[in-house]
Amino acid sequence: GGLESFDFVGMAYSNKIQILLVFLVGVCVGNDSFSHLKTRSGDIVVMNAQPIKGDGLLIAVNSANEDVTMTKSTPSSLGETEVAGLVSHVLGSLPIGASVPKQASVFSSSVLKKPRANVMLVLADLGHYTVQELSMSYLQDLAASRPSFTVAASFEPRNLLSQVTTLTTGKLPSVHGVIGHEWKQHAVGRVSAFSDAGSYSAVPTVADIVAMTFEDPLIVSFSGCSQLAAAAGTHPMSGKRSAVLSIDNSNRRIQNNGAFSVLSTKSVDSSDVSELFNVKNSLSFMTRFIEDGGVVSVAGNLVTVQPFHDADSADTVVFDLSNASDFKFFAELVAVQNLIVSLGSGELGALVSDSSPDLYTFTLIGLSGLMNEYGASSNKVKTAARLLDVAVLQMIRRFELLYQNDVATEVILTGSRPLVEKHVHDAVSAVVQGRTHPEMDLKSTFPHIYVEEKLSNKEVQALCSQVHESVSRHGLRADCLGAFTRSSFLQSKSTILKASDNSTTLNNVSQYQLNLWV
Repeated sequence: GGLESFDFVGMAYSNKIQILLVFLVGVCVGNDSFSHLKTRSGDIVVMNAQPIKGDGLLIAVNSANEDVTMTKSTPSSLGETEVAGLVSHVLGSLPIGASVPKQASVFSSSVLKKPRANVMLVLADLGHYTVQELSMSYLQDLAASRPSFTVAASFEPRNLLSQVTTLTTGKLPSVHGVIGHEWKQHAVGRVSAFSDAGSYSAVPTVADIVAMTFEDPLIVSFSGCSQLAAAAGTHPMSGKRSAVLSIDNSNRRIQNNGAFSVLSTKSVDSSDVSELFNVKNSLSFMTRFIEDGGVVSVAGNLVTVQPFHDADSADTVVFDLSNASDFKFFAELVAVQNLIVSLGSGELGALVSDSSPDLYTFTLIGLSGLMNEYGASSNKVKTAARLLDVAVLQMIRRFELLYQNDVATEVILTGSRPLVEKHVHDAVSAVVQGRTHPEMDLKSTFPHIYVEEKLSNKEVQALCSQVHESVSRHGLRADCLGAFTRSSFLQSKSTILKASDNSTTLNNVSQYQLNLWV
């Protein structure tokens, strides 16, 4: 879709081959919508009993055309599969996805005048409601003053890595194949997403498309999680100037799994965190927090934060950098600040100034980690949310300065996390104890549950009913997909798939898009 608008005949031979390869990948993947369901999905899957409405949000910040507004014909909602198409249109790359979403009109630009860069800021487990609850005023102001679209949840069950892969490929998990952080693959065993060539997305990302379209664009993907960074980056060997940056938890370094070096891989320590708040450094992110009345001190591994001068002592929060969650929150901010500083001079500065448009994707999970550890309503999370609120605003401003206001930015809130309380998870664990596959850790794979191969079909069905009973009182349900996933049932599965008698099981799978697990 959309290739007719390009001068295919006049293109270089290599570009024609790249277009054909992208087309063929899409065709090959789309031919068997059950291929990955058979090999990756859990035998039992827990999901929401009713489709979730979600409160994801995309805020369009177009610094080059700030007077652009939404018209009456512009839809207020954007599908998760449409985001990649929006980005490819903004940069003027080859198309990705079926069509250009109407929302792209808010990035008003001509074919001959596209922005020099696109920045996508993905904020994990934040939604329209949580931003309000956490008093993230700068994000609220951005959403009120710039074109904003709700991002509708498009598949179940929800998983952040699946979601980011959908956002960056324009495809559902049925096509891109990333159903979670890890899965069980028959004849292979336990597989970790993005650990080797076979566990990457089965289709190109928007980063791949940008790398194919332009001559050596700078493409950077960063996250505190290496898998999330890979989900938004180029496939291995796809981009000559591609960096896939993340935080290495084992040695607290910034690591790069891409082909191009853009940032030092030195360890992140308290001196780097101090530099975030250095009012004497014009490039420091968090000076705005100080200007707003916040008080911060860094002594050793302890970061003491008081949001306002007149706040009472109960509002003072201490972060400990020796704690993994506290460290990751600040390490993400340090890494982004250091990257922007590096882009301002030297070899990287020359790449910023060249004629090829650049693409940056930042998937920030630090606040989500603090929510997991301390609770979404804790003082530590509320304070960290204010810090992140300022940091996001500063990231946008720094990239505008770097590209002289010729940059488009999308701030994407992935949506407030549907909470599965610990006691619910514990109840499921108790039900399936001793009957899960020995290679698979339920804590890592949930909501996918992989059962032992020795269980009969009848036993799996009975176990699924027990799981459903344990979760149904909490607004969840359990679907049994053993007949589609277990190698011992391949024969009966083949019969079901060939049948045209409106199989109830098959209809359920289609309805909840579980047939779309690649």
